[in-house]
Amino acid sequence: MKNLLRILLKPLNPVDLEFGSRLPRKPYNFFERIKVVIVGIKTRDKNSFKYILNIIKYIIIRFTVLIYFPIIIILKILNYKFVVINYWQFGAFAQQLSFLIKDIELEKNSKYFVYVPEVFVINKGLLNIFKKKIKIISNIYLCMILFPLFHSNLIKKSVVEYDEHFLNTKTYKINKKFLNFDQSFFDFEDQKKKLLEKYFFDLIGFNSSDKYAVINLRTGDFYKDFNYNLRNSNPRKYLKTINYLKQNDFKIICFNSEIDEFKNIDDVFIYSDYVKKENDELEIFVLKEANIFITNMFGPKNVASILCTPSLVCDSFPYSSILPYNNSDITIPKIIEKNKKKLSFTEIFNSGLFHSIKNDENIKIIENSSQDILDGLCLILDKKYQQMNKRNNAKFKKIMDKKISCIEGLGSISETFLEKNEFLLK
Repeated sequence: MKNLLRILLKPLNPVDLEFGSRLPRKPYNFFERIKVVIVGIKTRDKNSFKYILNIIKYIIIRFTVLIYFPIIIILKILNYKFVVINYWQFGAFAQQLSFLIKDIELEKNSKYFVYVPEVFVINKGLLNIFKKKIKIISNIYLCMILFPLFHSNLIKKSVVEYDEHFLNTKTYKINKKFLNFDQSFFDFEDQKKKLLEKYFFDLIGFNSSDKYAVINLRTGDFYKDFNYNLRNSNPRKYLKTINYLKQNDFKIICFNSEIDEFKNIDDVFIYSDYVKKENDELEIFVLKEANIFITNMFGPKNVASILCTPSLVCDSFPYSSILPYNNSDITIPKIIEKNKKKLSFTEIFNSGLFHSIKNDENIKIIENSSQDILDGLCLILDKKYQQMNKRNNAKFKKIMDKKISCIEGLGSISETFLEKNEFLLK
């Protein structure tokens, strides 16, 4: 029964992927959905039946919107906006809703309602943080009653511009303008924070004075699909970094319970799936209070970004957000090799490989080395790094000036990595 309700209450995707390129775009209209079904059947796409079901759902939703039309007209006159965001994926939920909130605060407009059924949200900890900043419809009965309002083209707001992989994303411009954004902007209520802190120390056994790093990697077990596996990272490469952290009096929390290489290492706490299920607010608290977060280019990176946790994003791909949002963050990109030649950033951009890669037998993606990751860690721990002359990052920005949205990101690519791989800047 719960799964059926989940399907019924799940809205149409607020952001769709372009058929073929997989780049974010506005949701398909009726005729585009028919075209997708036809192409899917012809190419024997495994999701063809799902595309057909989505058309049926689309028709039903359009009919209910018609019934609500008088109400919709009134709300349109009163200038109310209704927003659907992706509440079922960790990173998308954090990304879309956090930038919607910041954008609305810049507009100084409070007439927004966001659709997030609490019973099905990916993380209630994030939901509770966001509820402090924006009106969220989370009660399941209200969600059912108001469902059509969130699908009316007259009063709904698109969130595709808050997807960082969208070619014309405005997230970097918002982030640059938002001067009041710091670690306190998205936070728990004081009493909730005290309870989580006590739970944290009791569970993990750390002291309040302990420094700790959090690791969450996108491993080979995450996805089997080629396009998604491009973001994966081999956990064995991080053992050198873990040892360095331990030598510098850091304790480590690993959110990946499936990585055997990290188990049975002193001062490494493996965060269990059971704890996540029982108290998902604790995961947000742990990530927010961490001294450093080591991760890859996937959902948790976006969550750390909105929490302002200093992050080292290794094996970064695609390059859509190669320059991170916050000045405390550093990325280390993967290297793209085509026909056994390592490509520069200019060649990557001109070849159309900057945002996505098709399954081409002549293309090879080279992961970061253990030393690359350790070098990045040393930079992020260096308190003087922010004031350093990052001449290689300056070269990158000059090469990519006005070509990519993330050029206004406040963070940087590992200066050491760029120094070692000078060909990238040619």
